[in-house]
Amino acid sequence: MTNNKLTYYFEQFLEEFKAEITEVVATSVVNSLKESNESLEGRPQNDVYLTIDEAASLFRISKSQINKMRQQHSNFPITKIGTAVRFKRIELELFFKETFNN
Repeated sequence: MTNNKLTYYFEQFLEEFKAEITEVVATSVVNSLKESNESLEGRPQNDVYLTIDEAASLFRISKSQINKMRQQHSNFPITKIGTAVRFKRIELELFFKETFNN
């Protein structure tokens, strides 16, 4: 019986922790989108392709968080250029706005 209680409380803790982490990531992304009005290198925003490092830096989240979102969301916008994975900035912004601005 004690094992069942521990399992239950541990699962509850994990769910709450997951919700808090998701909220932190969402807040970071939303704040970054609000502050990000400039174009990179003078190019229109819809022409900009980002590496995972650039995307993580721009949206103030970790690379692992981007990879987790790629796994969790089948509609996560990526572009493959040969073997390289790139992220179109305008598509990422739209994805984050739709996902985190409920």
